[in-house]
Parts: sequence; C-alpha cells; structure tokens
Amino acid sequence: MKRTFEDFLMEQHCLEYTGSKDLALEAFTQWLEDLEIEDWLNYGQRYGIERAIQAIDKVQEILRENRKEAK
Repeated sequence: MKRTFEDFLMEQHCLEYTGSKDLALEAFTQWLEDLEIEDWLNYGQRYGIERAIQAIDKVQEILRENRKEAK
C-alpha cells in the first residue's frame, strides 16, 4: 500500500498531538490550516525524499532478483 502525502502529514501530526483521540481529526484539520508555506515545503520535501528512497529500494530489489534468475 502506498503511503500518500496526506498519510505522511497525519503521521507527522500524530507525533506532535497530545490531545484527546476524539478530537484528533478536528485537530488535524486545524493543524493543516495553520501550517505556513515553509512548513508545507518542508513536509513536501521530506515526503519526496522518503518516496525516492522507497523507489530506489524497489529498484535494488528488482535488480537482485534479476541477478539471481540470471545465474
């Protein structure tokens, strides 16, 4: 399952959130509304790096499998 940017943001919010579980979704929405442009850029960059690392790992896995099959 691919983790979306929204999933990534929810995880970041959960790391900082200390309130009630009942209010978590509302707090997440408010947190999104309160983000500054620098925050959006920072989170976007971090998410992009995470996805790039996942893609590199997948390519390396495929290459390893292909090498095994070639032997």
